[in-house]
Amino acid sequence: MYLSPFESFYILYYLYSSSLVISNLFIFTIVIVMFVYLLFFIIKFISCSQSFSVLKYYTKELYELTYNFINEQLPVEGRRYTLYMEYLFFIILFSNVLGFFPYSVALTSQICFIFIIALSSFLGMQYIALEIYKSTAFRFFLPPGIPTILSIFIVNVEIISYIFRVISLSVRILANIVAGHLLCKIIGIFVFSIYNETNNILFILSV
Repeated sequence: MYLSPFESFYILYYLYSSSLVISNLFIFTIVIVMFVYLLFFIIKFISCSQSFSVLKYYTKELYELTYNFINEQLPVEGRRYTLYMEYLFFIILFSNVLGFFPYSVALTSQICFIFIIALSSFLGMQYIALEIYKSTAFRFFLPPGIPTILSIFIVNVEIISYIFRVISLSVRILANIVAGHLLCKIIGIFVFSIYNETNNILFILSV
C-alpha cells in the first residue's frame, strides 16, 4: 500500500550511466508494449480457432468493441489505419490501469511518454496527408470565404493552433490521469485507514 498518493508518479532510476539508463518508466513501457503485442497475437490465434471457449468469446467481444468504437471516430478513408489506432488505444488503456497497482508507475502521467506518442502520431499523420493530398493539404489552413487581406493572419493562426494540438492534447490527458489517480488513491488510503480500525461500525463503513 502506498504511503503517499504521489508515489505512482515518481521515476526511479535503477541504472544511470552515460551509455544506458534503466528506470521504472522504461521497464513498464516495455512491459505494456509487449503485453499489447501479446494480446493481439492471442486475438489472432483465437480467431483462427474453430472451437468455442469463454476466452475466445470475451476476447472477440473486446476486439469488436474497440474496432467499432474507433471506426465510428474515423472517416472512411482513414479506416485503413484502424489497427494502429487499436494498438494506440490499448497502450494508453493499459498504461492508465497500470498506475493503480502497487509499486507501478502511471505511464500516462509522464509528459515525456505522452508527448512522444502524440508527436509521432502527429508527424505520421502529416506525412500521410502530404502523400495523399500533396500541396492541396494546405487548403485546410485557409477556410473558404476568407477575405484576401485577412488570409495571411488566418493562415498563421490556423497553423499555430494546429501544431499546438499536440501539446494541448498531451497536457489534457496528463491532467486527467494525474487528477483521477490522485483522487482514487486518496480515497483508497482513507478507506484502508478506516478498514484497519478496530471499531466494527467503521469496518462496516469501509466495506
